[in-house]
Amino acid sequence: MEKNSTVKQRLDFDSPTTASVPHDDLARVVTVTRNAREPQAQEKPSNSTQNEEAIVKAQQEAVERLREVERTHKETVSRLREALEEAEQKAKISATNVLELQERLHELKEANVSEARVLARKEAQLRRREEEFNVEREMLSSQLEAAIYSANMRDSEALERDEQAKAEIRAAKVAASKYELNDARRREFSLKAGWCARYLHRMIALRLVVVDEDVQRDAKFLTAAFGVDVSEEDTSETIVKRVDEVIIAAACKPVGSYEVDTSLLESNLDDDMDSDQEIPSSPTPSPRTSLPPSQNATWPRNFRDALQVEICMRHLVAVRAEERVIVALGDARRMESIVDTSASAGVIDSNDLSSDEIQEFHFRRAWLRLMWARAREAGIHLGISDDREEHWLASMRAMTDENMRDSVQFKRDALAVDKGLKEMRTLSIETRLWL
Repeated sequence: MEKNSTVKQRLDFDSPTTASVPHDDLARVVTVTRNAREPQAQEKPSNSTQNEEAIVKAQQEAVERLREVERTHKETVSRLREALEEAEQKAKISATNVLELQERLHELKEANVSEARVLARKEAQLRRREEEFNVEREMLSSQLEAAIYSANMRDSEALERDEQAKAEIRAAKVAASKYELNDARRREFSLKAGWCARYLHRMIALRLVVVDEDVQRDAKFLTAAFGVDVSEEDTSETIVKRVDEVIIAAACKPVGSYEVDTSLLESNLDDDMDSDQEIPSSPTPSPRTSLPPSQNATWPRNFRDALQVEICMRHLVAVRAEERVIVALGDARRMESIVDTSASAGVIDSNDLSSDEIQEFHFRRAWLRLMWARAREAGIHLGISDDREEHWLASMRAMTDENMRDSVQFKRDALAVDKGLKEMRTLSIETRLWL
C-alpha cells in the first residue's frame, strides 16, 4: 500500500505541463536554434528572412513533438492510474476474501471442536446405557426364570385344584341326580325352559347371536325340554310362535285352572340353608294351580336338568336377551317404515308397534302373570303377589282380545310391562323361587 501511494505521488508530481518535457528534446530545440542563429550572424542581411522562416519552422516542429510527447505521457499516466485502481480494488477484494476465509476457518474449527465434544458425550452415554442394559438384561433374565418357575408351580397347583373340583362336581351331580322335583317346581322349570327356548330362537332369527354347534345344541335341548314338537321344516320364527301360543294361552286362563300332581311332594328344605336367609314358606300345595303342566312329561327328571335350564336362563338375562330383542324389533320396524315411506307417497307412522313387537309384549305380560302366580303359590309376598297376579291376568285378557286395535294402548301397555318386569326382578322373585 505504501509503494502504491509513492507511485501515485510521483505521478501527481509529473503532471502534464511544459516543465515535464524531457531534457533531450529541450536540448535538441536549443541546438537547432543556435545553429540557425550562427549563420544569421555570418550571412548577409538578404538571407535573414529565410533563416527566420527556418527557425519558426523548427520551433513549430519542436512544439508539435512536445505536444505529442505530452499526449503520450498523459495516456501512459491514465493507464497506470487505472491499473493502480484496479490493483487496489483487487487487493481490497483479496483482503476481504482472506478475512472471510479466516472467519470460516475459525467457525469450522469451533464446529469441529463442538461436534467432537458432542460425539464424545454421546459415546460415553452409549457406553453407560450399554452397561445399564446388560445389567437390566441379567436382572430380567433372572426374574423371568423365577416367574417361569412360579408359573409352573401355580400350574401344577391349579391342575390339582381342577382335579379336586372335577371330583367334587361329579359327586355333586351324582348327589343332585338323586333328588326329585315336586309338581310346582316341575311346572316352573318347564316354563323357564320355554322362556329360554323362545328367546334363544328369537335371537337366532334376528341374528343377534352367532349360530354354532353349541347354540344349536342348546336351542334343540331347550325346545325338547319345553315339549314343543319340531319338524325339519320349522324355523326359529315358527318355534317362537308355538312357544308363545302355549304360554299366552295358559296365562289367559283364570286362577287355579290346573290340577296339582300330589305324587311328588317335597318333604322338607335343605338342612344346609343359612338360618339368616329368608326362607320362603312352602305350605301344602292347594289342589289346583295357575301354572300349566309341562308339555314334556319326562322332563325335568331331576335337579340336574333344572340346573341346566337355570344356568341358561341366567346367561340370557346376563347378556340382556330381552332388551336386545326389543331393540332389534324396533330397528326392523323403523327400517321397514322407511322403506314403505320411500315406496309410497303417503305418510307412515314409524312409532306404531309391529306385529312381532306386540307378540313380544304379549309374551312378557304372560310371563309376569305366571311368575307372580308361582310366587303366590310359594308364599312369597302374598299380598303383593295376589294383587299382581290379578292385575296381569286382567291385562292379558284385555290386550289379547281380538277387538283390541288401539296402537296407543299397546304402547302404554308395553311401558307398563317393562316396569312390571323391573319390579319383579328388583324383588328377586325368580331367584327366590329357585332357592
